[in-house]
Amino acid sequence: MDKQVRKFLRDLRRASSVEPAWEVIDDWVRTRDLLRLRQAASALTEPSAGTREPVDRSVWDYLVRKLSLTPALEFALVVRDVARLRDPAYLASLVASGQTVDVAERLVAKPEIKDEEFLACLVQELALRETAVEREPFVSLWRSLEAHRHPLAWLPLRLAEIELEPELPDYGERGTSYTIPFGPTDVDMNEPRADFVARIKRDITSPLEADLCSKAFTDWLTNSNGKVDTHVLELDGELEALPVAEALAEAGIDCLAGGGAPRVVVADATEAFRIAFAAASLGGAYGHGSRGAYGRLHAWTTLAGLTGLGADASLEAIAAAAEQTRWFRFETDSGWFYGVAWDVGLMAYRTDEGALALLAATDTD
Repeated sequence: MDKQVRKFLRDLRRASSVEPAWEVIDDWVRTRDLLRLRQAASALTEPSAGTREPVDRSVWDYLVRKLSLTPALEFALVVRDVARLRDPAYLASLVASGQTVDVAERLVAKPEIKDEEFLACLVQELALRETAVEREPFVSLWRSLEAHRHPLAWLPLRLAEIELEPELPDYGERGTSYTIPFGPTDVDMNEPRADFVARIKRDITSPLEADLCSKAFTDWLTNSNGKVDTHVLELDGELEALPVAEALAEAGIDCLAGGGAPRVVVADATEAFRIAFAAASLGGAYGHGSRGAYGRLHAWTTLAGLTGLGADASLEAIAAAAEQTRWFRFETDSGWFYGVAWDVGLMAYRTDEGALALLAATDTD
């Protein structure tokens, strides 16, 4: 290891602030010192004795952001190599945000199997940013991923109509900003009287449907303090229809227990996807989500569950079903929700089968 990199690491272990380490990284980027950048990135990725993990992680994050957000193929190549060791989905999101399409093309043009995960995520991150990737060299990479049965190969290279408003992070060298399309609102949630459903007959939720519906919220459950409540409710078409809020109030659902009638507002398939995608890609109060590529995949899995399609359905079939589904959002004062920022109440009325799928999720720090 280069002696300046060793000194950089020693100083970092003793420092009371990360600012000096950032200044060294800035200098190495300015002088295009690829050797030291690469060695430092690798050392911070694989901590050794004496490591202060939060500090190393913070400096590693600054280093990969600096490389990713400074347009240059040579920097992107270093990030690609680091992705072989840690967090390829995150690094692909950074590169897609900060590098030019020309750089992305050159990364994809001569893929190696050890870079498959990073490149698969990169192409999907580009697609989410509405970059034209239905062309070479991206198409050839996607055919290879399909042959290898890579999970992301299920996703097409073009966005569906309901995907055109995804919530994507805005990366900076020292932080990230984004908006979330859920949480408590000041919007008038009074339900239009025209939206009626039959009374709820029984809960017919299967374990498989519950898993599918909650897929977009995995990070909330595993990396934070979240909880999810999912139900598929069979409706009784022989009884007089009620406004959606009143029908829900009679359902005896955990997330509504102890509260008044929920407040309900009409939504649509685009809003449903945007909520599921943001939940999956950005994560909950403590996690960082699945990033864009897997966030897209998990959002479609949730929509498959809510619309009543199985895990084997195509994206095109799920999109068509989502467009034909009547969507609602709801809020409640039941106390089940934490009422911070990460609150979701989403319903899909499957008119063709007389069922109402409900998804509630909440998280807190």
